[in-house]
Amino acid sequence: MKKWLSMFLVTVCVFLLSHQTFAYDGTPLVRVNYLDLSKLEYNYAIEGSARTTESIILKPDSTYTLVMSQGFLGRTWDYIDMTYVEIEESSGSLYYYELLSVDVINQRAYFTFETQEGHIDLCNIPVDGQVNYEIILYEGEYADFPGFSPYVDENDPLNYYGVLPIDYDSQPTLAMIQSYVIAKNPFGGTISSAIVFDTYTISSKLPGTYQMVFEATYHDILKRYYLDINVYDLKAPELSIGEILQIPLMEKWTIDEIKQQVTITDNVDTLNWTDLVVTNDTYSDATSLGNYQVSFSATDEAGNTGIIDVDIQLIDRTGPQINGPSAIYIYTTDQALSNAEIQSKFTFIDDIDQSNVTVSIITNEYQQTVTPGRYRVTFKALDQMLNESQFNVFIHVIENRGPVFEQTEMIIEKTTADAMSESEIIDWLKNQLELSGYHATNFTVLYNEYESHEKEKGSYYVYMSYEIDGQEMTSRVLIDVEKKPISWLWIVIPSSTLLSIGVGAFFLMKHKKIKY
Repeated sequence: MKKWLSMFLVTVCVFLLSHQTFAYDGTPLVRVNYLDLSKLEYNYAIEGSARTTESIILKPDSTYTLVMSQGFLGRTWDYIDMTYVEIEESSGSLYYYELLSVDVINQRAYFTFETQEGHIDLCNIPVDGQVNYEIILYEGEYADFPGFSPYVDENDPLNYYGVLPIDYDSQPTLAMIQSYVIAKNPFGGTISSAIVFDTYTISSKLPGTYQMVFEATYHDILKRYYLDINVYDLKAPELSIGEILQIPLMEKWTIDEIKQQVTITDNVDTLNWTDLVVTNDTYSDATSLGNYQVSFSATDEAGNTGIIDVDIQLIDRTGPQINGPSAIYIYTTDQALSNAEIQSKFTFIDDIDQSNVTVSIITNEYQQTVTPGRYRVTFKALDQMLNESQFNVFIHVIENRGPVFEQTEMIIEKTTADAMSESEIIDWLKNQLELSGYHATNFTVLYNEYESHEKEKGSYYVYMSYEIDGQEMTSRVLIDVEKKPISWLWIVIPSSTLLSIGVGAFFLMKHKKIKY
């Protein structure tokens, strides 16, 4: 019980310090009439007069006014313009003996005076045949007249105070609150009261301090009841999460990311994941698969705290990583690659199981073919949790054998040409022309590009002139030299295969000289 009470008091203190107060800004009631009629006694030395038996204690150096109604003055009203009032300080330092001032319209007589020490004796107050008790001594000028009200003993409270604690989630109605404050007369009878100030009813009724002020009057005496209404938030925030969090071990979430999965609801305050505080954590330092837990708490502005334990499973959801080329190029002249050779070009590593991975080929369009084309091979890799990864590689089989040339008798073999002299080449050409039905004579080499370039890659011409049937002709022999890494190969091709050279007869009929 003591522990609960201590916690409650702490909560109340926090509440009062952190919540706004809505209080009545009016001045509490004070004793207005300082004249205690029970302290008056008839002054037998002066007929129709009374005096105080004890000094009245007032504020020093202040202004006070004594007011009496016509009913209180009784028969004295008939000669009010000749009625004196006598007041003095008990120390004898101040003395008044003056005529009363008269307010005919309101049928009141009054006298205003100043105090020094403040201990006043009323030596002569008219009290002849009064029909009521409308006499008052108050602080201020006559213009400040507050109305007649009876003297109230300084020990009799004019203001009452109370505090009504209310649970935010269970607030009473206005009628219920009014039933808690009851005004009664001195004899125990219930009398009416009115609410003259109320910040609770018009408010949003959020946690905080509000105030109602009740007033009740009995025999012209006004009293107030100040009721502070303290609305408390007694309910802790509610924390919830949908299900156990499954998080990949190699992609661990941060604590803030986990916080954002928690739903926070509060009856008063707006809270979010940033209000969560870690109270226990076996997750952050975890480095292996398994079950872990993070505990959070959230505290609202009233100091109520809610807690939650978040269960977390660290799992493996990622398949092995396959690294390797996306394309492999081979030529038709190369030896076909086996499946094992293709697989050897790849690595299969799992973030958890490392190289403990099962690899298989699930698509193989290649099948070790040597036919030019593009073929897909698909690898599948499984880790120990059967997480799967796939990877495609394309095998490009490229034709690189090129064309194959076959030469006719019109072309001199390279090895033969290497051994031939210029005159022998001329003789060879003569022979070819004769085989074509033409007899050429008077061969002359006009220009030989091939000479001195026998071992340099390039195309070279040997230009010659000759006569056929008395007509001078020109022609040329093309010698191609192709430089190879090991030996020199050349192929001698008569220009445009000398157009079969035998076509020379055509040129013989058309031209006198023709260059090839």
